[in-house]
Amino acid sequence: MTYPPCISGGPYRNANGCAPGACCFDKTEWPELVGKSGVEAKNTIERENPEVTAVIVHPPWIVIQDYCYNRAWVKVSDDGLVVAPGPKVG
Repeated sequence: MTYPPCISGGPYRNANGCAPGACCFDKTEWPELVGKSGVEAKNTIERENPEVTAVIVHPPWIVIQDYCYNRAWVKVSDDGLVVAPGPKVG
Protein backbone atom coordinates (compact mmCIF):
# COMPACT_ATOMS: atom_id res chain seq x y z
CA MET A 1 0.00 0.00 0.00
CA THR A 2 1.29 3.46 -0.87
CA TYR A 3 0.63 6.43 1.39
CA PRO A 4 0.78 10.11 0.44
CA PRO A 5 3.66 12.14 1.85
CA CYS A 6 2.51 13.23 5.31
CA ILE A 7 1.92 16.94 5.81
CA SER A 8 1.77 17.39 9.57
CA GLY A 9 2.71 20.93 10.47
CA GLY A 10 5.25 23.59 9.73
CA PRO A 11 4.82 26.07 6.91
CA TYR A 12 2.35 23.99 4.87
CA ARG A 13 -0.38 25.93 3.08
CA ASN A 14 -3.20 24.44 1.03
CA ALA A 15 -4.02 25.50 -2.52
CA ASN A 16 -5.89 28.51 -1.11
CA GLY A 17 -2.84 29.62 0.90
CA CYS A 18 -4.38 28.59 4.23
CA ALA A 19 -2.53 26.99 7.13
CA PRO A 20 -3.84 23.75 8.71
CA GLY A 21 -6.75 24.37 11.02
CA ALA A 22 -7.68 27.62 9.31
CA CYS A 23 -11.33 28.19 8.54
CA CYS A 24 -10.75 28.05 4.80
CA PHE A 25 -9.79 24.37 4.85
CA ASP A 26 -12.29 22.09 3.20
CA LYS A 27 -14.35 19.42 4.93
CA THR A 28 -12.42 17.23 7.42
CA GLU A 29 -14.97 14.67 8.72
CA TRP A 30 -17.46 12.39 6.96
CA PRO A 31 -19.75 10.62 9.49
CA GLU A 32 -22.45 10.41 6.80
CA LEU A 33 -20.33 7.82 4.96
CA VAL A 34 -20.80 5.14 7.64
CA GLY A 35 -22.36 2.11 5.93
CA LYS A 36 -21.28 3.19 2.42
CA SER A 37 -18.71 1.24 0.41
CA GLY A 38 -15.07 2.09 1.06
CA VAL A 39 -14.51 2.97 -2.60
CA GLU A 40 -17.54 5.29 -2.62
CA ALA A 41 -16.26 6.93 0.59
CA LYS A 42 -12.76 7.41 -0.85
CA ASN A 43 -14.17 9.04 -3.98
CA THR A 44 -16.47 11.30 -1.95
CA ILE A 45 -13.69 12.43 0.41
CA GLU A 46 -11.26 13.22 -2.40
CA ARG A 47 -13.97 15.11 -4.30
CA GLU A 48 -15.11 17.13 -1.27
CA ASN A 49 -11.57 17.91 -0.08
CA PRO A 50 -8.99 17.75 -2.89
CA GLU A 51 -6.20 18.38 -0.35
CA VAL A 52 -6.81 14.90 1.13
CA THR A 53 -5.87 11.42 -0.03
CA ALA A 54 -8.29 8.85 1.40
CA VAL A 55 -6.76 5.49 2.30
CA ILE A 56 -9.03 2.45 2.68
CA VAL A 57 -8.03 0.25 5.63
CA HIS A 58 -9.36 -3.27 6.21
CA PRO A 59 -9.56 -5.08 9.59
CA PRO A 60 -7.67 -5.19 11.89
CA TRP A 61 -7.27 -1.49 10.98
CA ILE A 62 -3.57 -1.17 11.73
CA VAL A 63 -2.46 2.30 10.63
CA ILE A 64 0.47 4.64 11.08
CA GLN A 65 -0.18 6.82 14.15
CA ASP A 66 1.20 10.11 12.81
CA TYR A 67 -1.28 12.92 12.19
CA CYS A 68 -1.42 14.17 8.61
CA TYR A 69 -3.49 17.11 7.38
CA ASN A 70 -3.65 15.56 3.92
CA ARG A 71 -4.82 12.02 4.73
CA ALA A 72 -8.06 10.38 5.85
CA TRP A 73 -8.23 6.77 6.98
CA VAL A 74 -11.35 5.03 5.65
CA LYS A 75 -11.82 2.07 7.99
CA VAL A 76 -14.05 -0.62 6.49
CA SER A 77 -15.59 -3.85 7.76
CA ASP A 78 -14.85 -7.29 6.29
CA ASP A 79 -17.58 -6.66 3.73
CA GLY A 80 -16.03 -3.34 2.64
CA LEU A 81 -18.46 -0.94 4.31
CA VAL A 82 -17.31 2.13 6.25
CA VAL A 83 -17.49 1.67 10.04
CA ALA A 84 -18.42 4.22 12.75
CA PRO A 85 -17.53 6.90 13.60
CA GLY A 86 -16.60 7.48 9.94
CA PRO A 87 -13.55 8.86 8.16
CA LYS A 88 -11.80 12.03 9.23
CA VAL A 89 -8.59 13.82 8.38
CA GLY A 90 -5.62 12.67 10.41
